[in-house]
Amino acid sequence: MLKLDASGSEWIAADRAMRAASTSSDPLLLAEAHRMLGSVFRRAAQADSRRAAQHHDRAQALTLAAAEHLDINTRNPKQDHLALHGLLMCSAGYAAARAGDRDRTTTFLHEAQITVDRLAPGTTAHQQLAANVLSHQVSAHYLLGDAGTALHHARAASALTFPDTERHARYLGDVALCFAQWGKPARAHTLLHVIERLAPDEVRTRTTMRRLIGELLDKPGDAPQRDLQALATRAGIRR
Repeated sequence: MLKLDASGSEWIAADRAMRAASTSSDPLLLAEAHRMLGSVFRRAAQADSRRAAQHHDRAQALTLAAAEHLDINTRNPKQDHLALHGLLMCSAGYAAARAGDRDRTTTFLHEAQITVDRLAPGTTAHQQLAANVLSHQVSAHYLLGDAGTALHHARAASALTFPDTERHARYLGDVALCFAQWGKPARAHTLLHVIERLAPDEVRTRTTMRRLIGELLDKPGDAPQRDLQALATRAGIRR
Protein backbone atom coordinates (compact mmCIF):
# COMPACT_ATOMS: atom_id res chain seq x y z
CA MET A 1 0.00 0.00 0.00
CA LEU A 2 2.92 2.34 0.64
CA LYS A 3 4.12 1.83 -2.93
CA LEU A 4 0.80 2.77 -4.52
CA ASP A 5 -0.91 6.14 -4.66
CA ALA A 6 -2.26 7.17 -1.26
CA SER A 7 -5.77 5.83 -0.69
CA GLY A 8 -6.17 5.89 3.09
CA SER A 9 -5.97 2.10 3.30
CA GLU A 10 -2.39 2.33 4.50
CA TRP A 11 -3.58 4.11 7.66
CA ILE A 12 -6.13 1.37 8.37
CA ALA A 13 -3.56 -1.37 7.86
CA ALA A 14 -1.01 0.35 10.09
CA ASP A 15 -3.59 0.93 12.83
CA ARG A 16 -4.65 -2.72 12.79
CA ALA A 17 -1.01 -3.79 12.93
CA MET A 18 -0.44 -1.58 15.98
CA ARG A 19 -3.54 -2.97 17.70
CA ALA A 20 -2.53 -6.57 17.01
CA ALA A 21 1.07 -6.01 18.11
CA SER A 22 -0.06 -4.28 21.30
CA THR A 23 -1.90 -7.42 22.41
CA SER A 24 1.17 -9.60 21.95
CA SER A 25 4.12 -10.01 24.27
CA ASP A 26 6.64 -9.89 21.43
CA PRO A 27 8.73 -6.69 21.50
CA LEU A 28 9.88 -7.33 17.92
CA LEU A 29 6.30 -7.25 16.65
CA LEU A 30 5.55 -4.05 18.54
CA ALA A 31 8.72 -2.38 17.28
CA GLU A 32 7.99 -3.42 13.70
CA ALA A 33 4.41 -2.11 13.94
CA HIS A 34 5.75 1.23 15.17
CA ARG A 35 8.21 1.28 12.27
CA MET A 36 5.50 0.71 9.69
CA LEU A 37 3.24 3.38 11.18
CA GLY A 38 6.21 5.72 11.00
CA SER A 39 6.49 4.87 7.31
CA VAL A 40 2.84 5.84 6.83
CA PHE A 41 3.45 9.22 8.48
CA ARG A 42 6.54 9.71 6.31
CA ARG A 43 4.44 8.94 3.25
CA ALA A 44 1.78 11.41 4.41
CA ALA A 45 4.42 14.15 4.55
CA GLN A 46 4.93 13.76 0.80
CA ALA A 47 1.23 14.26 0.13
CA ASP A 48 0.57 17.11 2.58
CA SER A 49 3.18 19.85 2.23
CA ARG A 50 1.48 22.09 4.81
CA ARG A 51 1.92 19.50 7.56
CA ALA A 52 5.07 17.87 6.20
CA ALA A 53 7.25 18.93 9.13
CA GLN A 54 4.76 17.53 11.64
CA HIS A 55 4.48 14.25 9.78
CA HIS A 56 8.27 13.89 9.54
CA ASP A 57 8.65 14.59 13.25
CA ARG A 58 5.96 12.03 14.04
CA ALA A 59 7.65 9.46 11.79
CA GLN A 60 10.96 9.94 13.59
CA ALA A 61 9.31 9.84 17.02
CA LEU A 62 7.52 6.58 16.24
CA THR A 63 10.69 5.00 14.92
CA LEU A 64 12.70 5.98 17.98
CA ALA A 65 9.86 4.82 20.25
CA ALA A 66 9.99 1.46 18.51
CA ALA A 67 13.68 1.16 19.35
CA GLU A 68 12.83 1.52 23.07
CA HIS A 69 11.09 -1.87 22.97
CA LEU A 70 14.30 -3.66 22.01
CA ASP A 71 16.86 -5.21 24.31
CA ILE A 72 20.22 -4.10 22.90
CA ASN A 73 22.09 -2.67 25.88
CA THR A 74 23.07 -5.90 27.63
CA ARG A 75 26.46 -7.55 27.36
CA ASN A 76 25.06 -10.20 25.01
CA PRO A 77 22.12 -8.59 23.22
CA LYS A 78 19.80 -10.71 21.12
CA GLN A 79 20.85 -10.71 17.50
CA ASP A 80 17.31 -10.27 16.18
CA HIS A 81 16.84 -7.25 18.44
CA LEU A 82 20.08 -5.73 17.19
CA ALA A 83 19.08 -6.36 13.57
CA LEU A 84 15.73 -4.60 14.00
CA HIS A 85 17.38 -1.75 15.91
CA GLY A 86 19.70 -1.18 12.96
CA LEU A 87 16.74 -1.18 10.58
CA LEU A 88 14.92 1.32 12.79
CA MET A 89 17.93 3.62 12.71
CA CYS A 90 17.89 3.33 8.91
CA SER A 91 14.22 4.34 8.89
CA ALA A 92 14.90 7.26 11.24
CA GLY A 93 17.78 8.41 9.03
CA TYR A 94 15.57 8.24 5.95
CA ALA A 95 12.83 10.24 7.69
CA ALA A 96 15.41 12.86 8.69
CA ALA A 97 16.62 13.07 5.10
CA ARG A 98 13.03 13.51 3.93
CA ALA A 99 12.83 16.46 6.33
CA GLY A 100 16.09 17.87 4.97
CA ASP A 101 17.91 17.39 8.28
CA ARG A 102 21.43 16.40 7.25
CA ASP A 103 22.85 16.25 10.80
CA ARG A 104 20.20 13.87 12.12
CA THR A 105 20.43 11.80 8.97
CA THR A 106 24.15 11.34 9.53
CA THR A 107 23.63 10.54 13.23
CA PHE A 108 21.00 7.86 12.66
CA LEU A 109 22.79 6.18 9.79
CA HIS A 110 26.02 6.18 11.79
CA GLU A 111 24.16 4.45 14.62
CA ALA A 112 22.84 1.90 12.12
CA GLN A 113 26.39 1.19 10.96
CA ILE A 114 27.55 0.74 14.55
CA THR A 115 24.76 -1.80 14.98
CA VAL A 116 26.00 -3.69 11.91
CA ASP A 117 29.38 -3.97 13.61
CA ARG A 118 27.76 -5.42 16.73
CA LEU A 119 26.17 -8.30 14.82
CA ALA A 120 28.04 -11.57 14.47
CA PRO A 121 30.14 -11.30 11.28
CA GLY A 122 29.15 -13.52 8.40
CA THR A 123 25.64 -14.22 9.67
CA THR A 124 22.57 -13.58 7.57
CA ALA A 125 21.50 -10.81 9.94
CA HIS A 126 24.87 -9.08 9.57
CA GLN A 127 24.85 -9.31 5.77
CA GLN A 128 21.27 -8.13 5.42
CA LEU A 129 21.61 -5.17 7.77
CA ALA A 130 24.83 -4.09 6.04
CA ALA A 131 22.93 -4.07 2.73
CA ASN A 132 20.03 -2.17 4.29
CA VAL A 133 22.35 0.48 5.71
CA LEU A 134 24.02 0.97 2.35
CA SER A 135 20.65 1.17 0.61
CA HIS A 136 19.43 3.81 3.04
CA GLN A 137 22.67 5.79 2.69
CA VAL A 138 22.04 5.96 -1.05
CA SER A 139 18.38 6.93 -0.54
CA ALA A 140 19.16 9.54 2.09
CA HIS A 141 21.93 11.28 0.17
CA TYR A 142 19.75 11.37 -2.93
CA LEU A 143 16.99 13.08 -0.93
CA LEU A 144 19.53 15.57 0.40
CA GLY A 145 20.49 16.42 -3.17
CA ASP A 146 23.92 14.80 -2.96
CA ALA A 147 23.88 12.21 -5.75
CA GLY A 148 27.68 12.09 -5.88
CA THR A 149 27.97 10.89 -2.28
CA ALA A 150 25.09 8.46 -2.80
CA LEU A 151 26.82 6.90 -5.81
CA HIS A 152 30.07 6.73 -3.87
CA HIS A 153 28.32 4.57 -1.27
CA ALA A 154 26.74 2.49 -4.03
CA ARG A 155 30.15 1.28 -5.19
CA ALA A 156 30.26 -1.07 -2.21
CA ALA A 157 27.03 -2.84 -3.13
CA SER A 158 28.55 -5.66 -5.21
CA ALA A 159 29.94 -7.29 -2.04
CA LEU A 160 26.62 -7.17 -0.18
CA THR A 161 23.66 -9.53 0.13
CA PHE A 162 20.28 -7.81 0.06
CA PRO A 163 17.59 -9.31 2.33
CA ASP A 164 15.12 -9.80 -0.51
CA THR A 165 14.44 -8.98 -4.14
CA GLU A 166 12.29 -6.01 -3.17
CA ARG A 167 15.09 -4.30 -1.23
CA HIS A 168 17.57 -5.00 -4.02
CA ALA A 169 15.21 -3.51 -6.59
CA ARG A 170 14.51 -0.53 -4.33
CA TYR A 171 18.23 0.09 -3.99
CA LEU A 172 18.75 -0.06 -7.77
CA GLY A 173 15.83 2.33 -8.21
CA ASP A 174 17.46 4.84 -5.88
CA VAL A 175 20.72 4.51 -7.81
CA ALA A 176 18.78 5.22 -11.01
CA LEU A 177 17.33 8.35 -9.39
CA CYS A 178 20.85 9.42 -8.43
CA PHE A 179 22.10 9.03 -12.01
CA ALA A 180 19.18 11.14 -13.24
CA GLN A 181 19.91 13.77 -10.58
CA TRP A 182 23.57 13.71 -11.62
CA GLY A 183 22.67 14.42 -15.25
CA LYS A 184 23.21 10.90 -16.62
CA PRO A 185 19.79 9.87 -17.99
CA ALA A 186 21.17 6.99 -20.08
CA ARG A 187 22.60 5.31 -16.97
CA ALA A 188 19.26 5.79 -15.21
CA HIS A 189 17.43 4.30 -18.17
CA THR A 190 19.71 1.26 -18.26
CA LEU A 191 19.10 0.59 -14.57
CA LEU A 192 15.33 0.83 -15.01
CA HIS A 193 15.52 -2.08 -17.45
CA VAL A 194 17.63 -4.06 -14.97
CA ILE A 195 15.04 -3.43 -12.26
CA GLU A 196 12.20 -4.39 -14.57
CA ARG A 197 13.81 -7.77 -15.25
CA LEU A 198 14.44 -8.28 -11.53
CA ALA A 199 11.10 -7.08 -10.13
CA PRO A 200 8.71 -5.69 -12.79
CA ASP A 201 6.22 -4.21 -10.34
CA GLU A 202 8.92 -2.01 -8.80
CA VAL A 203 9.08 -0.14 -12.11
CA ARG A 204 5.50 -0.44 -13.31
CA THR A 205 3.64 0.44 -10.10
CA ARG A 206 6.05 2.28 -7.79
CA THR A 207 5.16 5.96 -8.00
CA THR A 208 8.75 7.21 -7.78
CA MET A 209 9.91 5.00 -10.64
CA ARG A 210 6.98 5.92 -12.84
CA ARG A 211 7.72 9.58 -12.19
CA LEU A 212 11.36 8.99 -13.18
CA ILE A 213 10.28 7.37 -16.44
CA GLY A 214 8.14 10.41 -17.21
CA GLU A 215 11.04 12.75 -16.49
CA LEU A 216 13.32 10.75 -18.77
CA LEU A 217 10.71 10.92 -21.52
CA ASP A 218 10.68 14.70 -21.22
CA LYS A 219 14.50 14.99 -21.04
CA PRO A 220 15.94 11.76 -22.46
CA GLY A 221 19.46 13.07 -23.04
CA ASP A 222 21.32 10.23 -24.75
CA ALA A 223 18.86 7.54 -23.60
CA PRO A 224 17.20 5.66 -26.53
CA GLN A 225 13.82 7.33 -27.06
CA ARG A 226 12.17 4.21 -28.53
CA ASP A 227 13.20 2.06 -25.58
CA LEU A 228 12.03 4.73 -23.16
CA GLN A 229 8.64 4.89 -24.85
CA ALA A 230 8.26 1.12 -24.71
CA LEU A 231 9.13 1.14 -21.01
CA ALA A 232 6.63 3.94 -20.42
CA THR A 233 3.93 1.96 -22.22
CA ARG A 234 4.55 -1.08 -20.00
CA ALA A 235 4.30 1.18 -16.94
CA GLY A 236 1.03 2.73 -18.19
CA ILE A 237 2.55 6.17 -18.75
CA ARG A 238 1.27 8.14 -21.69
CA ARG A 239 2.67 11.30 -23.21
